Amino acid sequence: MGHHRCGASRRWRHRGHHRLTDAPAGPRARRRPQADGKSRRQVAPGQSARRDRPLRRSTDLRWRFEPIFRLAGEEYGVPIDAVHEIVRVPEQLTRVPRTPAFIEGVVNLRGAVLPVVDQRRRFRLPDAERNDRQRIMVFLIEGVRTGFIVDSVSEVLKIPRSAIGPAPDLGQDGGAVDRIANLAEAKRIILMLNVDRLLAREEVADLRRAA
Repeated sequence: MGHHRCGASRRWRHRGHHRLTDAPAGPRARRRPQADGKSRRQVAPGQSARRDRPLRRSTDLRWRFEPIFRLAGEEYGVPIDAVHEIVRVPEQLTRVPRTPAFIEGVVNLRGAVLPVVDQRRRFRLPDAERNDRQRIMVFLIEGVRTGFIVDSVSEVLKIPRSAIGPAPDLGQDGGAVDRIANLAEAKRIILMLNVDRLLAREEVADLRRAA
């Protein structure tokens, strides 16, 4: 079965920092040192970190850095270490017969078969037409590399831990949203996901069969 290859990817390298770009995988460009010697501006709480340079893991326990994606008009955050990479949605995915409806299909990601989940359908949200802002976020869930289609990925956000609290148990997402960040000054509420709860164990078994 011929799987469709994904396009340019946002590469997340686990070597002490993370990068969020839309550039294709390839040799890393050398960065010129600053000529004026001025220090870089600090990121204010609730504002996005720069997307054109590596983002180092924070050793300051007062903050969390989370990639933010949108789904049906709401903003979601995921732990930065949970994101393996972000790729564009190909024009067509390969459908696998007799798989659950939330499995959109599979794609060929650099020679490996990647099962892809429609996150709108998984959260029982209305379907959306495919567009060039959509992305596939790749996570590792119980040893299975899995892609989740989201409406868009916007930024890596610096969130003060003091703004994070437990999410109410509404019973609609299987406990995937376990915390909420209330950024009052920015007038934003971020629904923070526990990636390990995005799929039930039997659903992970379905993904293994699809791949």
